[in-house]
Amino acid sequence: MAVSLSHISSGLNALQSTNIVDSNMAFINSLLGGVGGGIGYVGAHRALAYIKAKKDELFKPQHISDDVAEDEKLWKKLSYTNLKKKTYYMNIENELDIFLVNRAIMCGIVSVSIMPSMFHPIFALVNGIIAGMLFIYSLTIYRNMDLYDCMCVSQVHGLFAFYSMISICFFHKEEGFLFKDIYSQVDDIGMS
Repeated sequence: MAVSLSHISSGLNALQSTNIVDSNMAFINSLLGGVGGGIGYVGAHRALAYIKAKKDELFKPQHISDDVAEDEKLWKKLSYTNLKKKTYYMNIENELDIFLVNRAIMCGIVSVSIMPSMFHPIFALVNGIIAGMLFIYSLTIYRNMDLYDCMCVSQVHGLFAFYSMISICFFHKEEGFLFKDIYSQVDDIGMS
């Protein structure tokens, strides 16, 4: 799915300009945006799950008994829990929804869809990571507002198309705020 969407993006770029390098850059940046979307979603999902587990642990009552055997069992259980916490980000979590991971990949691709050849590859990846993180937070907001969108179409094509318009202002490799010295132009026209 991600590869076919990236092919479509690079094909549209090839139709708009005859430069094959720009077309290949659009393909690479679309793939990197999708990879970033998946990474951002999984990272934000695990961070939210970890925060929820920490919050639940704070309010869990501590059990102390007079029985030594029961204390040993409790100590073993706590040590296993601590080991599980130390390796939390390496464990496979069965609560990840593959459908939502695919939607996050699409969010990453959509986040670089406006002029995909005008991103540096590393910033296409960063843009995708931001989009994946925003996707999981948009799911939370939709759930809290009781809005039902079973296919997540409004987030993917609405919110992230809007985010794509904003991100091109920052990450455009020639005209973006991060790459262009806008203050020197003010001095050039006589304003200081």
